[in-house]
Amino acid sequence: MSNFASLDGRIVRSSRLLALPVAVAVFLILPVVGASEARAQSLPVNISFQPSSFPLQSGYVGDFGQTYGARGGGYTYGWNVDHTARTFAYSALPGYETVWGAAWSLIRLLPGSSTSWEISLANGAYDVTILAAGYQCQGQLQQLAVEGVLVVNGTAGWDYDTYVGGTQTITVNDGRLTVTNGPSAALNCIDYIQIRAH
Repeated sequence: MSNFASLDGRIVRSSRLLALPVAVAVFLILPVVGASEARAQSLPVNISFQPSSFPLQSGYVGDFGQTYGARGGGYTYGWNVDHTARTFAYSALPGYETVWGAAWSLIRLLPGSSTSWEISLANGAYDVTILAAGYQCQGQLQQLAVEGVLVVNGTAGWDYDTYVGGTQTITVNDGRLTVTNGPSAALNCIDYIQIRAH
């Protein structure tokens, strides 16, 4: 008697399938997960913009200013232009970086409408939260757009812990969620982004 199993989308015929170890036989009949499904399974995602040497806040992955590429853990994200020299962090309460560090670190965006940060996502609707400003952007207008929609639009105060943030529902149509400077921003500082399926 012959047996059939699906392997990488092909039908495989084997008269010895039952002789395979149970673990292998189970592996052969598991469904193959497509790339878009894998991306959807990795949400929600929290990304802290920071120097690579700064401790990551618990529950966050780091963006250290590198250009767009694979970051491990199933994530692909980054900048269109290298921002590694534009990272900054400080410890308001040393020892608590893994609790509050995402708000104590940032990347200063290069000015202009051509600057962008992107993350690979399946097409669909997402709730996107961004925290901006902090110590390096005191008194500066913070305007950050996601897919052309302003998520952050306000002026930072003059204190160490004065931030500007916002949340919007964003639709991705091209497989990438894109963050850019708003039309009137001169010095944007992005602290973190949180992305949830809508």
